[in-house]
Amino acid sequence: MSDELVKTHIRKWLAANDAVQTSFRTKVRDLEASGLLIVDGGQIGSYDKDNRADWEIRDWRTGKVLASGHSTFDGMNEVLAQVDPDQRFRFLDRLSEETELPDLGATDGLPE
Repeated sequence: MSDELVKTHIRKWLAANDAVQTSFRTKVRDLEASGLLIVDGGQIGSYDKDNRADWEIRDWRTGKVLASGHSTFDGMNEVLAQVDPDQRFRFLDRLSEETELPDLGATDGLPE
């Protein structure tokens, strides 16, 4: 196996990763410019016998806790509806899913 093939594959991966990161930053910038708030969080503990778990939602930029509790998933959504009645929150994991690295396929000459 040639060093050049490995370098080609790495360059291909780095270019794709750079495109994904640029896309993510652009998406965040556009959402924030439109007045939306990027948040992160969700379940942070195990479910108890009543199907309740600890959870928290944080501002992605500042880390400030915007909401937290110990409830079912539906209970968390009820609290979020109160905290974010205008539905301005956008969850980071959903943005990441929209901008994840695509399958680059094999690089000619390298084993898959």
